[in-house]
Amino acid sequence: MAAATCAGQAILEKIRARPAAYDPALLPRQAELKAIAEAREVRIAERTAARAAEAARLEAEQKAARDARCAARKARSKR
Repeated sequence: MAAATCAGQAILEKIRARPAAYDPALLPRQAELKAIAEAREVRIAERTAARAAEAARLEAEQKAARDARCAARKARSKR
């Protein structure tokens, strides 16, 4: 039981030794991490938009090819 108490005290001391979230020394690092996260979100949004644009372009190409085949089929049948 004494070992568990010592372990608990060690954990508490470790937690108390950590700097507080509002510690001025941590603010630059927190700002840096926030900027990195925001940049990551921007890149994800750009990739998503690029994928959507590529999908729309491919769909338009497929529709144009399908329409061309249909027009050619109609032209052959009118002969």
